[in-house]
Amino acid sequence: MSKLRERNRPRLCLWTKQQEALRAGHVTTREPRGSLRRQSWESDFEELRTDRMPLKTVNRDPSTKRTKKEETKVTRRLHKITAEMQTLIDYALDNCFDDDQVLCNAFNISITRRDIKTLADCNWINDQIINFYLSLIVERSQPDERPKVFAFNTLFYPKLMSSGYAALERWTKAVDLFQNDVILIPVHSGCHWSLATICPQEKTIRYYDSQGRNDQTCLNNLKMYIEAEGKAKNKSVTRVGQWKLECAENIPQQVNFYDCGMFTLRYAEHVSRKCKMSFKQKDMPYYRRRMMYEIMTRTLISP
Repeated sequence: MSKLRERNRPRLCLWTKQQEALRAGHVTTREPRGSLRRQSWESDFEELRTDRMPLKTVNRDPSTKRTKKEETKVTRRLHKITAEMQTLIDYALDNCFDDDQVLCNAFNISITRRDIKTLADCNWINDQIINFYLSLIVERSQPDERPKVFAFNTLFYPKLMSSGYAALERWTKAVDLFQNDVILIPVHSGCHWSLATICPQEKTIRYYDSQGRNDQTCLNNLKMYIEAEGKAKNKSVTRVGQWKLECAENIPQQVNFYDCGMFTLRYAEHVSRKCKMSFKQKDMPYYRRRMMYEIMTRTLISP
């Protein structure tokens, strides 16, 4: 007998016993089938609860109760979207206004209402949003107490793949990449966004993918790039062949086909602070709204 039928058997038995009792004249009132079903479910639930729960959990010792410090570690607190913030978000998404209206202009990037709408619902976010948000992360890293961050835009990796280092040498003419703690590189492959990072101080190149892919080709390309950059800038860089190439493991993963860009930016935000990645797929609708506000106000909300 299947487990499903086995679980349903007590309910069928209660109904059958009642019918037999009525026919035999032992009872004169009939209980509704729904009431019998509820009694069976309550009985089954109590049986499952006592059978499956460990004894130490059922008879919990008050002294084992979590401390406030432990509860704080377990609970993830997300900054509340206030009414004021929601008003600005609603304005940005209002279809009564022109989609080409510029809502924010900074870092030589103009963000229109059409760009902001890519953060709504299940849309794929576009290059403008990615480039602007990475620029906000870099801007936040300027104070001395934070890790120093540099970010390439979304055109960097395709250019590296198609034309090699020679086409990119002028991009860092006034920048010393090796003075940064983290270099953020958005990687677009087909219909998927991921993140790569170069950490000169750690001599490590990492790849972060929300679908669990391991792109060794990307790591090798970036290794060749940073080696060429070191030679061009006359840097006495340790042989890049000795650098670590890693595909990040045990990081948050997407469970749909449209949030890869969001995960890429969340990876970048956490890596820039060198903190543990605590976000989850279920948080993405919240982060989409929050990022709309952050972009339009040009301010990253403190974690």
